Amino acid sequence: MNTRIDHKRTKGAKLETFLCVLIFTIFVLGIGTVSHAVTVSLQWGASTGATGYKIYYQADTSTAPFSGTGASEGSAPVDVANQTSASISGLDPAHAYYFAVTAYNTAGESSYSNIVSVPEQTSPTTSISYPANNASVGGTVAITASATDNVGVTSVGFYVNGVLQGTDTSAPYTYSWNTSSLASGTYTLTSRAYDAAGNVGQSSAITVSVSNSAIIKGDVNRDGKVDVSDALLALHMAVGLVTPSAENLLYGNVAPVGSIDNMINIQDVMTILAVASGKITL
Repeated sequence: MNTRIDHKRTKGAKLETFLCVLIFTIFVLGIGTVSHAVTVSLQWGASTGATGYKIYYQADTSTAPFSGTGASEGSAPVDVANQTSASISGLDPAHAYYFAVTAYNTAGESSYSNIVSVPEQTSPTTSISYPANNASVGGTVAITASATDNVGVTSVGFYVNGVLQGTDTSAPYTYSWNTSSLASGTYTLTSRAYDAAGNVGQSSAITVSVSNSAIIKGDVNRDGKVDVSDALLALHMAVGLVTPSAENLLYGNVAPVGSIDNMINIQDVMTILAVASGKITL
């Protein structure tokens, strides 16, 4: 919002300046990539009696006086002579910036114009951590994503074939994807992370194969039945002697019953033994 501000008299000359247009341009390689240096273009109305103008800027706080550094044009204030527009370039996209302009002549310098700001421009990063790329899945799958941001992640969205399925606002970021009604085949999963400034980062895509043929939960070795051999194989996985594949996890991750924790542990072993002995069914 552009607000006209009257400034102090200096030795009989009244100087007024106000920012009337703020245009910011940032160079970004694409969604989910690291932002390059930010360029901010400023424009203001001419002040009667002024012979020049100075641009003041500062990162992360609007508390005056502004004493910003790091711009290609130099530290604040940047003297732009009698121009009524200028650009400040080379700014760090990881920071928000605040700007104000003053007018000056031989009698002195005005106080700050209205202050305008540009939010930080660094996109969050995110990746799908479960399931693994090229995994076989079925039933309900707990898609899990990690996400980080220089300020803070506000939410993570989960996409299947480019269509938003659900969001999570706190870590660990997960979405329970029910594949039961889907046709068997290949699906693409991605996540998108958002921050408070509106920046968006997208993960690399992973591909999973949905198989909704009959799944015998507990049949870790895929021999069509649940017996002691499945429990023994699960035990080897639980103690780290065997690394479970995505298919092993699909069939052997049976505990807690009615939930999914994306691992095979002793609780899964005991549950498979209970199924094998006929004490429970899954």
